Amino acid sequence: MRSIGQCCIAGAIALLASGPACAWGVGPATTYSKLQWTAAFTAPGVAGCSQLIFDATGDLAHSDTLVLAGALNCGNGGYGMTGSLYAAVDGSLSITMVAAGYTIACPRVFGWVGTCAIFDSAGYQRGTGTIALL
Repeated sequence: MRSIGQCCIAGAIALLASGPACAWGVGPATTYSKLQWTAAFTAPGVAGCSQLIFDATGDLAHSDTLVLAGALNCGNGGYGMTGSLYAAVDGSLSITMVAAGYTIACPRVFGWVGTCAIFDSAGYQRGTGTIALL
């Protein structure tokens, strides 16, 4: 059984797959609220973080990109998170987030599960991780 978050994103991807996005025009943005993901990361400072919760907002009629804002929750608190998500032509999602001083890049999320690389502000990889939509 899929969660509400999976159904919301699945509907958004179906809309994207139904035709090419236009390079012009602006329509109303849609927000997919409180999308919950499990998370497991190895980078220092975020190794104890186990959950991502974010809202994804965008105008899917004219773009394949959603803007993300939320939190990376950890056992001892949490971090604010911002980023973006887009649907790739191979059917995967590409998610990039900035949290806790890191850029977390999850370039090929298939079936609501993906692996991530974690980079510091100088661009050096400091760890890896996984995410999965609840």
